[in-house]
Amino acid sequence: MSLKFHWFLPTNGGDGRHVVGGGHGLAPGPAGRPGDVPYLTQVARAAEDNGFEAALTPTGAWCEDAWISTAMLSQTSDRLKFLVAFRPGVVAPFLAAQMAGTFQNLSGGRLLLNVVTGGEGHEQRMYGDFLDKDARYRRCDEFLEIVRRLWAGETVDLDGEFLRVEGARLGQVPDPVPAIYFGGSSPAAGAVAAKHADVYLTWGEPPDAVAEKIGWIRRLAAAEDRAGRPIRFGMRVHTITRDTADEAWQEAGRLLAGIPEDVVDRVQEGLRRSESEGQRRMLALHGGRADDLEVHPNLWAGIGLVRGGAGTALVGSHEQVADRIQEYAEIGVEEFVLSAYPHLEGAYWFGEGVLPILAERGLWEDPRPPRPVNAAVPFAAAGEGGVVTVPAAAPRTAVVVGNPKPASRTLAAATYVARELTGAGPEVVVDLATLGCDLLDWGAASVDRLVEEVGRAALVVVASPTYKATYTGLLKLFLDRFPVGGLTGVAVPLMLGAGPAHALAPELGLRSLLTHLGATVPTPGLYLLESDHDDPDAYADWLAGARPVVSALLTRPEGAPA
Repeated sequence: MSLKFHWFLPTNGGDGRHVVGGGHGLAPGPAGRPGDVPYLTQVARAAEDNGFEAALTPTGAWCEDAWISTAMLSQTSDRLKFLVAFRPGVVAPFLAAQMAGTFQNLSGGRLLLNVVTGGEGHEQRMYGDFLDKDARYRRCDEFLEIVRRLWAGETVDLDGEFLRVEGARLGQVPDPVPAIYFGGSSPAAGAVAAKHADVYLTWGEPPDAVAEKIGWIRRLAAAEDRAGRPIRFGMRVHTITRDTADEAWQEAGRLLAGIPEDVVDRVQEGLRRSESEGQRRMLALHGGRADDLEVHPNLWAGIGLVRGGAGTALVGSHEQVADRIQEYAEIGVEEFVLSAYPHLEGAYWFGEGVLPILAERGLWEDPRPPRPVNAAVPFAAAGEGGVVTVPAAAPRTAVVVGNPKPASRTLAAATYVARELTGAGPEVVVDLATLGCDLLDWGAASVDRLVEEVGRAALVVVASPTYKATYTGLLKLFLDRFPVGGLTGVAVPLMLGAGPAHALAPELGLRSLLTHLGATVPTPGLYLLESDHDDPDAYADWLAGARPVVSALLTRPEGAPA
């Protein structure tokens, strides 16, 4: 059995280093990073670079529209699928079937659908939907019947309790048909899920409770005519995974400490009014109290104090989190929809820490295209024989960006250079503007980890806008953490400016510093006008000279002379 792992796109109020609350009719709390296209692109890239298959994109009055957001992000990512959450009561079934077909066909099969019937009546009324909860599920049943028959190429006539179509037929059916993900803990939800869902989703409850729900849905599905479609099971849960259990629980404590008591009281009061049975089950795990939040080994209910919906997190060392995932897999969970705060860094913590362990246990197969697992790179400061052998677990390519604005043109340029030099996106992206105060804290373990990863990279693109004819202070703060010899691979200095006056800045400033820190800098530094950052022609001449040199260094056989 190979498990599937999906990530989450924070279009519901943005992202940050603290829990961004909201959901189930509640407005989101404050976020430190905007949920805009440049940042969401970073999260999507991190997800696909770390082996996640898809990313859930939420729906609701306080979210960006999931269809439009993911359509845009499909053009800034390569392979990642999008699990688009949508509400069947606010769009006609023929239009929904057509939209899904268009998305699927134009994106190359990168659409999955999360059908959200709507748990909160007051929020549904904002959309003009005044049906009660049970009626919404009966309407959803009719909706999905129409949509599935349209996707099968049928001409559909249906005169139901809520919906009516005549002679409905799609001009172009989706290929492949998108899988339907469906959650819900009420009897009305179970009936619809058993009939229509490809994947039944539950929030992260203790294993016994999840096993009970799986058995319930299996019994209901066995009584339905599912046309040979098997039903699978997935779980939506947050993650806090670190190298050690102590580090993970310290992070959970930090998140909890950042939640004021009055905010917890206010959010809990709102969530207690929820019509959702699943939300009631989440609340029951913690009872609104901040003590005794570990409701099962490594399952922590602290997120649910201020966030509606999925309110639990798997917390522990990478091995412990892998153990819990294996425990859920043994009771029938095959897919996991995960997230973390912040989502960008969290994708790397889980992708680099937990997924390799699950692969070793035979529980996960990497969906990414094959990539080199060992690179011998000869450098003067290397170890034995003057050759550095980058271990299989080391990142091959890193990008470090010193622009004070996150998700900047500088980041786009650096990522493009890394991709053009290696044929793949960077495994490690350090957008220094997103590190906040940690960059000033010389004891910050998160920054130390990034320094270690960049130091071990076979290729690192170091990029900055020009500031007073040199690189930024933000980049200096990061590079000051490297000792002499701390960079062991090939480095490319890249700088962007408003005009040609500082064209020598990467040569006179960055190049000498990178060499001093131990990197091999085999090519002239690259200087770009900011206005040309997205013009391939602006890179062409430099790449023509740099690509063969860098490629030769990265692929030199182990032990070959420098």
